[in-house]
Amino acid sequence: MKKDSLMKLKQTPYRMPTAAELYALERRAREERARYFAERVVSAGHALKSLIERGLAALSAKVVRHA
Repeated sequence: MKKDSLMKLKQTPYRMPTAAELYALERRAREERARYFAERVVSAGHALKSLIERGLAALSAKVVRHA
């Protein structure tokens, strides 16, 4: 049974992808990279916002209010 499956693999020739298929793969890769980069930018923005808010809270806690 293994011999039959090996023979079948040898009989199927390698087919080069067409230009349209290559373009579709490249477009999908570009979209995924753009999506990943956008997610990283949003994540960094949230982290920066949190850091600023914590810093402002710490500074406002140290302020001595005079009546």
